[in-house]
Amino acid sequence: MPYYMHELNPDYNPATRLIRHMATNELQMLLNNDELIETLVQELQQVKTAESERNSMLESNKNLAESNLAKEPIVNDLRIKILELNDEAKDLKESLEAKKQKLDDLTRQMSLDTTLALIQAAAAEAEEESEAISENFLNGEMEVEAFLDSYLNKRKLTHLRRVKAEKMAELLNQFGANRNSPPPSRSTSSINNPPYPDAYPPPYRPFPYPPMNASHHIYPPM
Repeated sequence: MPYYMHELNPDYNPATRLIRHMATNELQMLLNNDELIETLVQELQQVKTAESERNSMLESNKNLAESNLAKEPIVNDLRIKILELNDEAKDLKESLEAKKQKLDDLTRQMSLDTTLALIQAAAAEAEEESEAISENFLNGEMEVEAFLDSYLNKRKLTHLRRVKAEKMAELLNQFGANRNSPPPSRSTSSINNPPYPDAYPPPYRPFPYPPMNASHHIYPPM
């Protein structure tokens, strides 16, 4: 059974048996000669086993050290590769953050553009409805009171939606300027004409009154 150095407990029985069979003169020589004692100890099986284990461990450590030294170039290459990949990951992260910011800006811009288009469409719809009310009145299909109530409310709604469209257009221009993009050129005509369809009629144009007979008491709108 092999002995491990960390478990080694001295076994004196082999040495005791050997000494017990020595003559007196041999014992006297052993007592006066340290080399003989050293030789006797080295010949013990327990010592031989411990020495063999020690040599085996030294050889194993030597082989392990040589193996580690042989792998040192590979480890250095891997270390350099890891540093390069780390730098690449940082660059990719910065690029991803920049693209995400750009995507967020584009999404916000698209949302504002969509809102502006909806407001402009609503203003155009209110304009068309007010024109329809005017046509109905001119065709004698509405009483003056009903006409005034419906027409003025619709014109008010149209005006409010136009103002909202103008404010939204200004916000879009400011947003574009903040993103370092050249603002769209605005001529005098574009400033005087807000961004809704050119087909809108003047908001308060005069209109003819329908033919009246003696039975109708109609007063012109105030």
